[in-house]
Amino acid sequence: MWRLRRGFAQARGGLSARDYQHAFDRALLQGKLECARWLHEHGAKLAPGLVMGVCETLNPAGLGFLADLGAPFTDAKGNRLAPLALALETYGRNPAGKHAVLEIFARQGYALPDTPIMAFHRGDLARLKDFLRHDPGLIERRFSCLEIYPPELGCAKDGRSGMHWTPIDGTTLLHLAIDFDDEDIFKLLLAHGADVNARAISEGFGGHTPMWSKWKLWITIESIISKLNIALVFPASTLKPRPVASAH
Repeated sequence: MWRLRRGFAQARGGLSARDYQHAFDRALLQGKLECARWLHEHGAKLAPGLVMGVCETLNPAGLGFLADLGAPFTDAKGNRLAPLALALETYGRNPAGKHAVLEIFARQGYALPDTPIMAFHRGDLARLKDFLRHDPGLIERRFSCLEIYPPELGCAKDGRSGMHWTPIDGTTLLHLAIDFDDEDIFKLLLAHGADVNARAISEGFGGHTPMWSKWKLWITIESIISKLNIALVFPASTLKPRPVASAH
């Protein structure tokens, strides 16, 4: 940190306000809060839209820092829902970061709906268990994109929200747990009888099972499923995976 301060002190005469602002933005994205605090003290502004970067990267440290400073929770145009929508829709896959970011939004006064999908987004296992206990059929339910990314929270009204390896329209909570790399929810859903061979139901591309949706968690999934002695079903068009366990 002292090297950074010395470097800025030496170069201060040639640095513009834009340079300080850019450095401030980068420090926030990387969670370098001491650096960000120093830059703010030396002129970096809490401009509208500043929170967008830390929402995109699911960086709770940066977002919490900005919240403590009283930064505006809007995009550059003043849209209050845009940062929340971005946190929900981002390409980032960091469950712990996402859960913490959404808690910051809740503390900022955002009204997050009390729904199974929001319990999923927030990683609220206790609330999700409550929903599953009161509605056992929830484990098999297919969710639309508009339910997963609610327009009332700023998400796209045409259902074209989020970035995914495979379409998530018409998928189950288990599909979503794999897509969002949420291992804790994945285990919870399996414990409640989620079907690993449940097929997505949607127009156009569909029929994919949770196991086919994404392969990043394959090692964890394979270990759990081998112990449960569950046979997997893959679409015929996909490459055949190595055997796991056969059902008898």
